[in-house]
Amino acid sequence: MKELVIVWIESYGLALKIANLFANKGGELLDCSIIGTWSQVLVRTDNVIDAENIFLEISEKIPFKKKILKDIDPIIIDAYLSLSGEKIKDFIFVVESEFLGDSLEFSQKMIKEELAIVDFRLLRFQTPKTITVFTGNQNQLDKALLISQNYLAQMESKMSMTVIREVNSHIKNLFHLD
Repeated sequence: MKELVIVWIESYGLALKIANLFANKGGELLDCSIIGTWSQVLVRTDNVIDAENIFLEISEKIPFKKKILKDIDPIIIDAYLSLSGEKIKDFIFVVESEFLGDSLEFSQKMIKEELAIVDFRLLRFQTPKTITVFTGNQNQLDKALLISQNYLAQMESKMSMTVIREVNSHIKNLFHLD
């Protein structure tokens, strides 16, 4: 995958316009939906020459958030688009964010550290929120926490993180029945 573009905009009509612009340039539309006060566009841009220039074609001045992620691991997209995830190992690491683009970017960092995604959801409330649940072996946790702290220090949006080190079988069964 070359790039993944995530846009949240406060107009569904403009979300459709953005989705259409990307589709006309060869983008593969993964999602265009309403999430609370925002509308979301999620597009794979493997065949789009310069995704950034498409935003120049939008003349309306409506607030929007965007993130363009290069070389995103397809495992992350599959985890977001489906409800299937990995089984819990030694710990769970729950990350909550206000913007899907930040969650996808953070997930890319965790996948590089060989953590697995147990669950990845976008809660479509008035104020949307993403929840990503990661898991791994105990020896991976300290490095993942260090990377997380560095990432949080650089972020403009809010993210919260919770670690559960010894996961009870009842919690594991919430995600996968044994």
